[in-house]
Amino acid sequence: MTDPENSTLPMLFLSGLKTWEMPELAALNTVPAHALTIPFPTADTARDATAPSPWCQNLSGTWDFKLLPRPEAATPAALTGDGWAPITVPGNWTMQGFGTPHYTNVVMPFPQMPPCVPEDNPTGLYRRRFSVPPAWRGRRVVLHIAGCEGACYVYVNGRPIGLHKDSRTPAEYDLTDYVRFDAPNELAAVVLRWSDASFVEDQDHWWQSGIHRDVFLYATDTVYLADLFALGDVTARLDEGLLRVRCTLAAAGAAPDSCRVDAQLYDPAGAPIFAAPLSATYEPQPDAWGVRRFLRPELTLESRVATPLLWSAENPQLYTLVVTVHGPAGAESCACRVGFRSVVVRDRQLLVNGRPVLIKGVNRHDHDDTTGKEVSWELMETDIRRMKQFNINAVRTSHYPNDPYWLDLCDRYGLYVFDEANIESHAFYHEICRDPRYTGAFVERVRNMI
Repeated sequence: MTDPENSTLPMLFLSGLKTWEMPELAALNTVPAHALTIPFPTADTARDATAPSPWCQNLSGTWDFKLLPRPEAATPAALTGDGWAPITVPGNWTMQGFGTPHYTNVVMPFPQMPPCVPEDNPTGLYRRRFSVPPAWRGRRVVLHIAGCEGACYVYVNGRPIGLHKDSRTPAEYDLTDYVRFDAPNELAAVVLRWSDASFVEDQDHWWQSGIHRDVFLYATDTVYLADLFALGDVTARLDEGLLRVRCTLAAAGAAPDSCRVDAQLYDPAGAPIFAAPLSATYEPQPDAWGVRRFLRPELTLESRVATPLLWSAENPQLYTLVVTVHGPAGAESCACRVGFRSVVVRDRQLLVNGRPVLIKGVNRHDHDDTTGKEVSWELMETDIRRMKQFNINAVRTSHYPNDPYWLDLCDRYGLYVFDEANIESHAFYHEICRDPRYTGAFVERVRNMI
C-alpha cells in the first residue's frame, strides 16, 4: 500500500496526518501579519501613489494550472508532468472552467463533521516561473499572496516554503534563502478547496476556489520596516492634531550598530508639515554575553499639528506620511495616508469631529458576476462612486476583510468602515466556537484583519 506522506508533496501530511484537517495548524512559516509597507528608494517616489517601486515585482497574469481530484494526487510527478492549462491569476478557477461555484447560507456544502472534509476534494496546482532582478541580490526577498480561497501550500524551486488557510487576508513568505539569481525560479502553489478552515469560513455567499487576489514579490534592505501604525488624533476643541507613529523594525542577518527612522507628514496639497522630519534612532545594546541583538524594536514618533484639516465621510481630507529607514544599504522609504479625526460615542450618539452622524450603510462582498471573488480596481471605483452618489456613508465588509484597495478607496472617497474578521462558523457555531483546536485560527484571523 502506498504511503501518502512519502508520495505526495511535502507539508500535505505531517506524521501521517492530513494537515488540511489539522485546525491547530492555521499557518506555517508565514511572515507575521503587518501593514503593507512596499519600499521605495526615495521619499519622493514613495509619496507618488502611481510610481512603481523597483523593489516590487508583480507575478499576476497567466499561470500554468491543473485540477486534481484530491490532495493525495498532488505528487512531485503531477507537479512536473503534463496536462497543464493556462489560468488567470488573480482569479477563481471555479469561474474559469474548472469546476463550479457553490452558494450556501447556513448549511455546509458537504456533510462531514469538523474538522474532516470530503475525500473528493478538488485540488488546484498552480505554477509559474520568474526571475529575480540582479539588483535584489543581498536583499531580503518576500512573496506576497494577497488572497487565496482554500488552504494554500507554497513551494519554490521544488522546496516547501509554508502554508496558510485564511483566505481573505494576505500571507507572506520570506524567500531570501530559496531564490536563485543565476537562473529562473519556479513558484508552485497547491490549493485545496476544502479544509478544516472551511468550517471557520462558513459565510452566506458563493464558495469559490483559487488565488483571487494579487501575487507579487518585494525586496527590502536587511534592516527594514516590519510594521507601521499611524494615528491622526485631535484635541477636544478640534483645533490641534496629534500625530502618533509607531515603527517596528526588524533585521535579517547581523544587526547594525545603529538605525535611524525619519517621518515627514505632507498636507493634502503636498506641502510638508514639519520644518524637519521627526526622527528616532535605535542602537542595539550588547547582552550579558556581549552579543548585539536586534530585537524588533518599536520606535515611536509624535508631534502636534496645528489646525489640521479634518477627515470625515463628507470631507475626506487625507495627509501623506512618509517613513524613511536608514539601514546598512542606505535609505528606503514607504508611505501611507493619515486622516485627523475624532470619533466619540456620547449620550447614545456617534460623534465624528464633534457632530452626530447618521449611518447610512450597506453590506458589501468582494463579488463580480463574471470573475467571482476577483474584483478589479475599476469595478471597486465604480462601486464606491455609485455609493457616494446615493448618499451612502458607511460600508460593512461582510463577512471578511475586503481587498485592501477597497479600504484605500474608503479613505479617499469618504466611507466609514465596519470591518469583519474572516470568521463565521454558521453551521457549527456551538461546536467550533468552543473547540480549543480552533483557538489559534480565531486569534490569527482577528490579528490578520487588524
